[in-house]
Amino acid sequence: MKNMLTPGYIGNFIIHLFMFILLISVYTYIQKLEKSGCMVECDVKYPYVKFIKQFSIFALGFILFVMLVPPGTILADIFGPKITTVYTFVIVMFYLVFGLYLWMTMTYTRLLITEKCKCSEDIRRELIFAGATIEMILLVLVILTVIIIPIILSTITIFFENIGDVSSKIESNLKNPVKGIKEVPKNAVGVFKGAKSIARKSLKGVKKLSKK
Repeated sequence: MKNMLTPGYIGNFIIHLFMFILLISVYTYIQKLEKSGCMVECDVKYPYVKFIKQFSIFALGFILFVMLVPPGTILADIFGPKITTVYTFVIVMFYLVFGLYLWMTMTYTRLLITEKCKCSEDIRRELIFAGATIEMILLVLVILTVIIIPIILSTITIFFENIGDVSSKIESNLKNPVKGIKEVPKNAVGVFKGAKSIARKSLKGVKKLSKK
């Protein structure tokens, strides 16, 4: 079994610890507003308060598990790479929903601040707003650098690598449309094979990521 106390494991633990603290702060703050009757007193209508509270409970348990068992540690040793890949995928999906949760939390606390709701005044309100904003920015940066930018760069690279062939094919098809139509099935097969190859490489990349 691999040594668990690696820099990656410690970094994962610290990041999720901050998320854990934010979730506890959000849940206890909403509980306080409900028990004190502040939501009725301020009459601030926000449709997603129930979701924020319920997701906070679920996320606390999930984050606690991910803190202790990140992908590529004990889970990989016991269950193997396939289960670890599925686990990594579940974590990615959770982060996407968590991003939505952060946005809702930001807008709700911002609404309380702008409405100058006296009974909602609490140090947690400002800390939650600041923490949710920071984590939202970090999450967007991670998505950009890990997923979106590599996909865009790969697409641009493939485009420029094949631009010569594409332009010659277009010129040939304009000169001889019948030949171009006949080559449609062949080109479709090539596109399918290319997509299959990209999917295979992406799956390998996810597996490598889950082993780290």
